[in-house]
Amino acid sequence: MKAALTARSLRPGEPTTGYLSGLTSRLVAGLKFLPGSFRSRHSAYLLAAQHPNGGFAGRQGGSDIYYTMFALRSAALLGLADEALWRGAAQYARSLSTPPRDIISCFCLLYIRRLVGERAGTGRNDEGHVEIMEVVARSRAADGGYARFPGGEATVYHTFLAALCAELNESDFSGGGEAATFVGSRRCTDGGYADSARDGGEGATNPTAAALALLTLFGAPEVISNAGSHGETPAIAARAAGFLASMQHSEGGFAAGAGAQEPDLLSTFTASVALAGIGALGRVKLAPMARFAQALEACGGGFRGCAGDDAPDVEYTYYGLGTLALLADAAGQAERHG
Repeated sequence: MKAALTARSLRPGEPTTGYLSGLTSRLVAGLKFLPGSFRSRHSAYLLAAQHPNGGFAGRQGGSDIYYTMFALRSAALLGLADEALWRGAAQYARSLSTPPRDIISCFCLLYIRRLVGERAGTGRNDEGHVEIMEVVARSRAADGGYARFPGGEATVYHTFLAALCAELNESDFSGGGEAATFVGSRRCTDGGYADSARDGGEGATNPTAAALALLTLFGAPEVISNAGSHGETPAIAARAAGFLASMQHSEGGFAAGAGAQEPDLLSTFTASVALAGIGALGRVKLAPMARFAQALEACGGGFRGCAGDDAPDVEYTYYGLGTLALLADAAGQAERHG
């Protein structure tokens, strides 16, 4: 993550690059520390989960753009070079209509096209990208944040996706200063961040992770520490790290918020990525986190979302692979630096 979240200011007209590629590189590096049998098991699970039209589904229903995006991200992490998988994914990508209706679908479509273009030999496909980015632009709210739909209420999560859409499109993310102000307005007294104004002023794990990533990309001095391990973490980042650490349960995983009954794999992944991004992964208990993620691995491959979940799916598989890869990478770095 350090390579992705560099200490720089986002100026108008400057493309936001590096977050997704930096995260992927770190996770790919971490997966290499895990057993070959582990990677093979989850590769087989993904190959079996692909539908005849090339897409992937959730727990029920047909192929879905959201789940297909997560499945392909997992396949990329695992280095799956199966030609049939990527040809099928390219077929599915061509079947998707543009422009999508909301910012989540915009992000998924752009990411699917990026992955397919890199691995199916189809090259970059910019068809409809202008219309896609127009949907993103229209989703910007008066307070500087972005909503899921044009005209909706801005949230930290959708503002994060808007910045990532710009990265995937290799285009400008204008209004970074206003977006940073919006994100700052969602800071809570507990040190975390709320997703929207309707969340009662109480921080939650996933918007806090997205806020830290955004503020670092925007060059916010209250988050960035150029000194890294050689200096103090800025106060706001330190408080956010403390909030995230408080979300870790005795089972090792992280809860979505103070009121959550149990930890889940999504929150565990986002918390670990955010803490790694600000150099604060050492604030939490890593061995219990690894055991929590491992306990959610299904025998035939794939990951469940929480202890009470009864089946794996491709979205949680990405979170499981990502969490264990990040922890393996952290352990590898610690060993290398003695």
